[in-house]
Amino acid sequence: MASIRPGSRRISHQSGVRSCALAPDGRILSASRDYSIAIWSAGDMVRVGSLDGHEGSVEGMAVLPEGDRLLSVSNDGR
Repeated sequence: MASIRPGSRRISHQSGVRSCALAPDGRILSASRDYSIAIWSAGDMVRVGSLDGHEGSVEGMAVLPEGDRLLSVSNDGR
């Protein structure tokens, strides 16, 4: 990810990142061992949202070619 700037609003994951993907709109997605997928604005690397719901480490993800859906895999058995 981009370097940290003083006063940055960036919020990082609480554990290691396992996978990254680029959304069609240019945002960056990162899947983590903290059970979440973060959504980042690509220009300034500010976290603009997150997808929660897994109960285990998110090990991978992929944006479908149409760009309207995201698949994620986790070790939570779901």
